[in-house]
Amino acid sequence: MPAVWSVPEALVAAELATAFPSNAGYVTWVTAAFGPFWGFLEGFLSWVAGVSDNSIYPVLFCDYLKHILPATADGTPRILCALAFALALSWLNYAGLNIMGWSRATDLLPE
Repeated sequence: MPAVWSVPEALVAAELATAFPSNAGYVTWVTAAFGPFWGFLEGFLSWVAGVSDNSIYPVLFCDYLKHILPATADGTPRILCALAFALALSWLNYAGLNIMGWSRATDLLPE
């Protein structure tokens, strides 16, 4: 699977990122190819996919945790488990944005 799907996908993304040096990624590429409506739609659908994908992780974590701590299988402990995991991921995402802002690759290149 990596040779058939992941490597070509990575090469396409690398080539497009080089051709369009922007932080918008897919939105920039789709806008350049198909226009602003489809670029907006790509951004919106990527956001929807990200929200729905990231909402799975706390539930999956709590499902795994109930095998180690059976008390987290139902009720309030399960809700607290999912909430704590979601807040931890949110904090990491927030902290990661700050860290990335201070360590841009262009700051490391000589002028």
